[in-house]
Amino acid sequence: MSTKADEVQLLGCVRVNDTVSRLGGDEFVMVLSDIDCGSELEGVLRRVLSSLSEPVALQDGAVANVTVSIGVAIFPDDSAEKGILMRKADHAMYVAKSLGKGRVVLAQEDDAAAELQTGSPC
Repeated sequence: MSTKADEVQLLGCVRVNDTVSRLGGDEFVMVLSDIDCGSELEGVLRRVLSSLSEPVALQDGAVANVTVSIGVAIFPDDSAEKGILMRKADHAMYVAKSLGKGRVVLAQEDDAAAELQTGSPC
């Protein structure tokens, strides 16, 4: 799947007032504005995991299984500075990858990270 197709899929998972942007390679940033940090955020994250984890049919007829790792940093809880938010989200994403992909990990204080469990991430 192309990164443009990934971006279109991500846009289908968020609300109209949210922003999806490709950073480079296969990394994207989603800015979810004015979102409830409970079930609303959890719902968006689960839609993203589900949507991007669907098998992808390739041109030659083969099927590719894709996994997604998501790192989350929340403004202003994790930081009010965009560079720090990005670093924390990036760190959380790499923790998600190390846990076996197909995961959502929330940034925590002191660069720790915690996998999203059912319930409020904020």
